[in-house]
Amino acid sequence: MAKRETRDLSSDIGVIRTFKFIQNKPHFAIGEFVDNSIQSFLDHKEKLEKLIPGYKPKIEISVTNNLITVRDNCAGISMEDEERAFMVAASNPNIAGIGTFGMGMKVSACWFSDQWKVETKYIDEDEIKTFDIDVNKILESGDLTIGPKTQKSSDQPFTQITILNPFEDKLPHASGVTAIKDHLSDIYRWFINDNQIDIFYNGDQLAFDPPNIKEMPCVSDPDGESYEWVTEIPELDLGDGLKAWGVAYLRDKGRVSGQRGFGIFWKDRLVTGSTGDPWMPGSNDDFDTREAVNKYAIYQGANSGINQRLE
Repeated sequence: MAKRETRDLSSDIGVIRTFKFIQNKPHFAIGEFVDNSIQSFLDHKEKLEKLIPGYKPKIEISVTNNLITVRDNCAGISMEDEERAFMVAASNPNIAGIGTFGMGMKVSACWFSDQWKVETKYIDEDEIKTFDIDVNKILESGDLTIGPKTQKSSDQPFTQITILNPFEDKLPHASGVTAIKDHLSDIYRWFINDNQIDIFYNGDQLAFDPPNIKEMPCVSDPDGESYEWVTEIPELDLGDGLKAWGVAYLRDKGRVSGQRGFGIFWKDRLVTGSTGDPWMPGSNDDFDTREAVNKYAIYQGANSGINQRLE
């Protein structure tokens, strides 16, 4: 029997040193793992539903002081896909995927910790594969080999990412836990609210509560009929066959903390403009001149009605 091919984490040891220092946030880093799970489901939806009666994807995130795990019941990582999955800076072959604009599993895991592993069983394979990554050992030895260790199994497909001893300054604590749950439910709101996927954080199922939209008469006719203040943004041609569309609305109740501004989605996944990292075009940083600010800025003044209500 031919010897099982092993995998390398990267072709450039020097790059690995930099991952822990990049600009990132816990919810974005965990989001990279969730992206992989959702994409695995989307790519193998028909096969999973045929194999497992009553199938529904489930992603479970667990965070403690010395361990972070993200486990899904999706299709797993195939032998064919292993090299791309663990190659740092590998190109994404699926430009339509939800993780197209992210940093990927490898970078996010190394940002959290020097030691992590991936256990997975692919839907069409009969073994559980475990890949172990210890960045310090790699840097000391120069050996980039990460496995896998294999074990025969008839279990249902899954993938579990385990982050060992995460860096203290990158763990969400106290109020940070609420923030990260809000961020994740914000980012994956359509998958959650369309009942496509269940996502849990430390046992709590994530849910997204859409804001109530303002209802009031037109200013020019204060005693007239009330309207829901929402409008469609006409379809925009971005070139190269890409298009964008959207809606704008006024919240019924304004909010100073947790302002969102505009959000940009790609394949139903929020990529810009979350509650903790809003995109509110209107500051001097967004325009070259004061004239441009006055003419084009949407959001101006920290506590203005537009800032608090327009999304």
